[in-house]
Amino acid sequence: MNPDEPTLRETRLARLGWLLVAVGAALEVLRTVLNDTSLNSLLGMAVVSTVAGVAALLRAGRHL
Repeated sequence: MNPDEPTLRETRLARLGWLLVAVGAALEVLRTVLNDTSLNSLLGMAVVSTVAGVAALLRAGRHL
């Protein structure tokens, strides 16, 4: 196995990370478009999703 090739775990973590970042961005866009302050829970979910995505990307390591 080539050491420069990502492992299956690293690949899955990177994919999960990008997915979570995209979900976080979509939630923030939805909150902005709806322009409703009662949707602050969307902001919380967007932040949590984005942070989880970035954490997954960082754990994926060098193969981003």
